[in-house]
Amino acid sequence: MKRILFAINNKSAEQKLSKLIKEYDPDETYQVVGTLVSNESITDFLTNKHTDILVYIEGLTGKEDGFDYILRIHRRYPNLRIVFIACSHCFSPFKCQKNFSKKLLQKGLTFGAIWYIIHF
Repeated sequence: MKRILFAINNKSAEQKLSKLIKEYDPDETYQVVGTLVSNESITDFLTNKHTDILVYIEGLTGKEDGFDYILRIHRRYPNLRIVFIACSHCFSPFKCQKNFSKKLLQKGLTFGAIWYIIHF
């Protein structure tokens, strides 16, 4: 079973994605194991619970820059698949950084990251 952690700070999207996973995965190959809203809560969760897939949206709150944070998570958990959702414009409650996605992709490829980037 693959364990999925949502860190997208959007209850409606989390519910819809969870429902879609259940509909398209009748064998229960995937299981949503948590929904979080900040970088620090992700770190705590990953430290204590095995997770296979992290669905992460650009702009979550935290003490460190989101770019640096996601690279640190990748280095610490190299087998963790990261689905990175990037936004091209700022809207509440997210704070998007200019060229963040481009920077993440360039640096991520340098580190050999296997990420999935969804840009909207």
